[in-house]
Amino acid sequence: MRRLITATLSALILLCVPLSPPQGCGTHSIGWPPLMINPLRVGSPAATSLRPGAPPVQAPASERGAAPSAQESISLEPGKPVERELSGGQSHSYKVTMGSGQYLHVVVAQRGIDVAVALVAPDGKKISEADSDHLIEGSETVSAITEMPGAYLIEVRSPEKTAKTGRYEIKVEELRAATVEAKYRVAGESVFREAERLQNGTLEAKRKSIEKYHEALDLYRRATDRSGEAQTLNNIGEVYWLLGEMRKALEKFNEALPIFQLVSDRRGEAVTLNNIGAIYWALGETQKALEKYNESMPIRRTVGDRIGEAQTLNNIGAAYQSLGEMRKALEKYNESLAIRRTVGDRNGEAHTLNNIGAVYYSLVILWERRRRRWRGSIKLC
Repeated sequence: MRRLITATLSALILLCVPLSPPQGCGTHSIGWPPLMINPLRVGSPAATSLRPGAPPVQAPASERGAAPSAQESISLEPGKPVERELSGGQSHSYKVTMGSGQYLHVVVAQRGIDVAVALVAPDGKKISEADSDHLIEGSETVSAITEMPGAYLIEVRSPEKTAKTGRYEIKVEELRAATVEAKYRVAGESVFREAERLQNGTLEAKRKSIEKYHEALDLYRRATDRSGEAQTLNNIGEVYWLLGEMRKALEKFNEALPIFQLVSDRRGEAVTLNNIGAIYWALGETQKALEKYNESMPIRRTVGDRIGEAQTLNNIGAAYQSLGEMRKALEKYNESLAIRRTVGDRNGEAHTLNNIGAVYYSLVILWERRRRRWRGSIKLC
């Protein structure tokens, strides 16, 4: 029996080595159970809250999964989304014909595959590009104010050659004469993306990213873009989380939450509730953390955010583990694990397996302590 316990402990210790510090956002290790802080990117709510309009146009079967050349580019029109299948390493091309001085806002909703989106002017110059954190849900957006008339190309590609086949929907959300507000919005998106790049860098770069996010925040407010404002506040909170400044992170998440609720952005609301819960967990206020996770969970399910649902289940498991409720922790980790396997989230699967191992490690240690106490109380005749 002693040999069995020793072997089991050795195996579980290997599972419970703390993960390395996070680079950027997503999974964060505090002790054994990695928590999930969710990033929100410019335009990301559009994946689950697209404006009502015409149903998506299905690309012809001969084109699905193909990588058309510029000559085969599909024309996009406002209010007529196009939904297509995309595999790793492939790209699709679209065109939008515009005059000068127009505002264009394109949203690409990701459904099981990460995409990068680029907007190219008639002269071949790339004027906008988006590829946020290799997410396979949420959305990517490109916006611009045109300087010349002609056909603008939009390239949608899979940056990962080995990515599994998924789907995406591309839609021209807005195409109209540029206003002062639109100019502020485009400028805000540009500064926001600069801040994104900085936040994954050094300590100094992270501090600089907060400055840039505040610049973007001011531009979004000038544009009366409440969604952009809320997303930026969420990301400022995320950087403070990375810096270990939990109270400041909590302040920003609490500023973002009522704005997401005001603009009826359910996905953004769920993400922010999860993030607030993660902060409370880090501060040792575990019951408050559970309350926020349990507020986030039904919204995750309502909007169909399966990856987010798995993240919040993981966090609920971590909270129960902190409270010593190991059976409940295992139940939530196993629910999270099943979803992560279903959606192909291999990184998340590894983290949840790590957490399950940590629970079993704790149970074996507890059992060994009790066994020693029992052995001390046993008397031979």
